[in-house]
Amino acid sequence: MGRVLCTRPTTGSREGTLSVFACELAGIRVAYGQRAVLDGIDLQVGIGQSVAIMGRSGSGKSTLLNVLLGLRRPDSGQVLVGGVDMSQASERAWTTVRREQLGVVFQSSSLLPDLTPVENVMVPLLISGQPAEDVEGAARALLEEFGVPGDVGRTADLSGGEQQRVALARALTRKPRLVLADEPTASLDWTTRDSAAESLFAVPKRVRCGLVVVTHDPDVARRADRCLMLTNGQLSDAEVAPPVGHAQ
Repeated sequence: MGRVLCTRPTTGSREGTLSVFACELAGIRVAYGQRAVLDGIDLQVGIGQSVAIMGRSGSGKSTLLNVLLGLRRPDSGQVLVGGVDMSQASERAWTTVRREQLGVVFQSSSLLPDLTPVENVMVPLLISGQPAEDVEGAARALLEEFGVPGDVGRTADLSGGEQQRVALARALTRKPRLVLADEPTASLDWTTRDSAAESLFAVPKRVRCGLVVVTHDPDVARRADRCLMLTNGQLSDAEVAPPVGHAQ
């Protein structure tokens, strides 16, 4: 066995089906000048499902994430979040969706370095107007799930893997329908990469959301329920080589 197809059956929703999707893209086209970066993209991500998207630099992966975030309006096609068509939605409507239904994890953790981990996790809830005394317990519980102490001093003093787990906890504070991760392990060494990836791909089934991960790393991508390759503006099922030392 030389190469393996990275796709597995998905799990069902709370009702046992995937009739409700975290997000759907239909016929998405985005062009820069004469070049179509995304050319008729179709994608469905179910509740409880993880999808990894790979592709060369400049292939359009970041553009695809920006479409899912409502930061780049497609030239044509539909974007649905939780079954609601957002294709023609106002910026105000998209702001509400980003705040209430989407969680984002970036390559760099984008945390506030001088705050404690629990303070960082509380930030999205405090910005939304919730009192600190109402959200601190939830923030601590999330950090405990990911094995990070809440009061260890400055977040900047944590390891890279710990910081990414804090960022993941922060992304889950509002119980999002969809989590988007942009190269979340690219800045980590292989040991912390594996730990962070394990935490990340456990999220869909743990909190009942969809997960889309953009990555260059096949060792990260193969953990997903489905792996896709973005090439020439098209998505296709990706074949990912087994890890080094895998039995042939």
